[in-house]
Amino acid sequence: MNIIQNSRIRLAELFQDSINFIKQTYDDIGQQFTMASPLGQLLQVLLNLGRMILYYIEDSITELNILTASRPNSV
Repeated sequence: MNIIQNSRIRLAELFQDSINFIKQTYDDIGQQFTMASPLGQLLQVLLNLGRMILYYIEDSITELNILTASRPNSV
């Protein structure tokens, strides 16, 4: 069983594939999954942390380049 498809590698697509898998798993055991459930809350936190990590990586790369740096201490 393949949870994540190789052609869907964007962050939003990975998140949606994960949600679909969890919903299917919850349906298999007769429960209902919502984003308000504890697992849904954890997934939202992980998504936001992933976005923040990618933002800070992009920001650090931008500041390393003298042509794109915007902070005085980076120049």
